Amino acid sequence: MIIDFKEIPQANKGGGEQDRFEQFTCDFLETIGFKIIRRPDRGPDGKKDLIVSDQRTGVGGVITIQWLVSCKHYAHTGIAVKDTDEEDIVDRIAKHKCQGFLGFYSTLPASSLSDKLNALQDKIEYSTYDSTRIEKELLGSNQRDRLLASYFPLSHDKYRQRKLQDDRFDDKNAKQTSIQLTEEDVLRITKTAIILLEIEKIKEEYYNSEWDERENPLNKLYRFVDYSNEKIANVIFQFLDSVAGQTRAQMPSDIACSLHSLILTFFPSSYDTERAERIENGKQCVYIGFSLVYDAFIHLNNFRIAEYGLSILKFIYREGKRNGMSELVEVVLNKYKELEQTLERPERNDLENAKKMVQIFKDDLETWDLAFPILPDHLYKLTQKDDKKIKNAAGNNI
Repeated sequence: MIIDFKEIPQANKGGGEQDRFEQFTCDFLETIGFKIIRRPDRGPDGKKDLIVSDQRTGVGGVITIQWLVSCKHYAHTGIAVKDTDEEDIVDRIAKHKCQGFLGFYSTLPASSLSDKLNALQDKIEYSTYDSTRIEKELLGSNQRDRLLASYFPLSHDKYRQRKLQDDRFDDKNAKQTSIQLTEEDVLRITKTAIILLEIEKIKEEYYNSEWDERENPLNKLYRFVDYSNEKIANVIFQFLDSVAGQTRAQMPSDIACSLHSLILTFFPSSYDTERAERIENGKQCVYIGFSLVYDAFIHLNNFRIAEYGLSILKFIYREGKRNGMSELVEVVLNKYKELEQTLERPERNDLENAKKMVQIFKDDLETWDLAFPILPDHLYKLTQKDDKKIKNAAGNNI
């Protein structure tokens, strides 16, 4: 397998990372199309009930099914999930007014559990995601690199480096069979030029669209990830920087989410070559993250957008430390100083929550993954505010 699920800490370990697998579950299920109805409880009772829904279209119309999700992270021991690990399934589903049971496991369901679920198929809907199915669907998603970088950074490195090695092997074989070695160089240059032209078309489509339609052209950038190099990444990041520069113009949160995901997808676009270009691209990503945070706090009071910007800063900081790019670490720390200074405004009495959030993310810089840090309830609620009104207002102002 490509993904090592042991990169996510064990659920029974403290240190603020015991909920990472539940966070990954929410992120993954949302990515593949489920709607989160209820996130895992934050209470001290130990019962974390996650409820999601999906829609099915049939002869009778559209049907919505609510699923009770059970997360079991046994990858560190390697044991299968047994029937005794999932007690009172029917009663639990009825209690939460759900129609289905979804097991989400970092190992495999034991045959005893499979038999138990099969015996219930006349009473409930059920589905299980084991480690193999999770990996298959994750790697097939256009959010592949974001999810890998966020929760499985070591697996992400191995995956991307292996792909680069495969590409080099193909190039080597092609050169060995080619009389004129420069033909492959011409092919790569031509491919890059074509992609750069396509990016220009995407930029034009983006700026000619309303806010509520702009996520679609941004999503078209994912088609280039398997052909990317630092030059292509640089053009993409310049575009994203101009997008981030419009944050104060009532940018909706889903655009900030797209910027976050694209940066995690396209940085880095090289490993052992193009170091100078890679560092410059990393700095560009820092500027994008800073723009999101600054405008979100100073002009929009949008804590969700700020969360994405702060996560970008952490990602570049982490990549800088892990890959010996101290220049990027320094740039991120300097931007944090700039944020702290700019939030000290005697004429503003509405920035205390912003200061607190910046400090929480700064204290979280050294943690291994990119899951958002656990926030106090009042800050968490601010990040969850519905931005539909902002989105509608923005669309009318373009």
